[in-house]
Amino acid sequence: MKNVLLITDTAPQDKSGGGTNGNMHCRMINAIENLNVYSLYITNQSIECTEHIAQITGSSKIEKVGAIVCGYTPYLNKRARKYILRTIKEKNISIVYIDNSISGNLIKDIKKSFLSIKVIAFFHDIEIIKMKKEKNDSLLRKLVLPVFYRNEEQTVFYADKTIVLNERDKKQYEKEYKKTPDAMVPISIPEIENLQFDKKHIKNKRLKVLFVGVEYGPNLSGVRWFLNNVLPCITCDFEFNIVGYNMEKYRTEFEEYSDKVHVIGTVESLREWYTDADLIVAPIFEGGGMKVKTAEALSYGKHFVGCTESLEGYWEDMPQSMRNKKVFKCDDAKEFAKVVNKMASQEFNSIDREIKEWADSKYSYQANLTRYKEIFNAVM
Repeated sequence: MKNVLLITDTAPQDKSGGGTNGNMHCRMINAIENLNVYSLYITNQSIECTEHIAQITGSSKIEKVGAIVCGYTPYLNKRARKYILRTIKEKNISIVYIDNSISGNLIKDIKKSFLSIKVIAFFHDIEIIKMKKEKNDSLLRKLVLPVFYRNEEQTVFYADKTIVLNERDKKQYEKEYKKTPDAMVPISIPEIENLQFDKKHIKNKRLKVLFVGVEYGPNLSGVRWFLNNVLPCITCDFEFNIVGYNMEKYRTEFEEYSDKVHVIGTVESLREWYTDADLIVAPIFEGGGMKVKTAEALSYGKHFVGCTESLEGYWEDMPQSMRNKKVFKCDDAKEFAKVVNKMASQEFNSIDREIKEWADSKYSYQANLTRYKEIFNAVM
């Protein structure tokens, strides 16, 4: 039995894309045989602590500045760093798993203090590539960027195993750091079961189009692009529903475009919206890693229209029987609208068995649990 310290800044109740994926990692690691897992959540969200679950509250503004000055990323305040090193010693930790790529100086401290310990780090994206793309010239960004870069660089150097999401991230990692990551584990999402595969969209009947996304820059940009560029080109009978945390704040702005646009915003469960929809759209042009919303939609067996970015990490592995037949890649507004109009004119299963089964084979809990077992076995 090996004692493991799992470090994450994602609370169990976090339903964002990164939160969903991070929490699935925690769940899978806790399910691996012969591991005794202690979990540390560094977050301000409420956590129910137990003998094996601990919490350090997130950094105050002063603590963030202190962390940056000392060369750590802002979430790793002094309290967290002290707790981690103390826990490793007291609990006789053999393996540390860190669910991000920007804790390199902490990994360096751990490796220097505990020579035999193994560290595994997960790259949700290649952070330095993402930050370079951001259009933000603020003083804070100029101060933080070198710290993030140095920490990601140290993670590559000091971690015993590094994990990336997809082939693009692997290539970016290799280009930026002249090394190859040790493993590739795609997006993981909770099981979606008991779907009704006989539900159909009737030819030329109203098409229910759905966008799912929280209040976040790339999501807002994507919705605005769709409303400004795609909506005027749609000629079929349709409704466009927008669901996601805090999106109700934009109801007045978005619904002004058309009476066919409905901003639902925050909901308790996405299931009823996914199962009721005929077509999911994801016009996301920014970001890195893989989009959880894509795996989620495909795991509901939904026909899907995305662009290169929202299908990154999915398109390459997708069977030809699905590409541009059930799942469509469009970077042009007219092509987007053409797919919407085409789907409205057809009869098809709103929940498609082939899409669902393919997604489960790639992104389900069980599929990625096997991959995590292999990674941990390699350091045990």
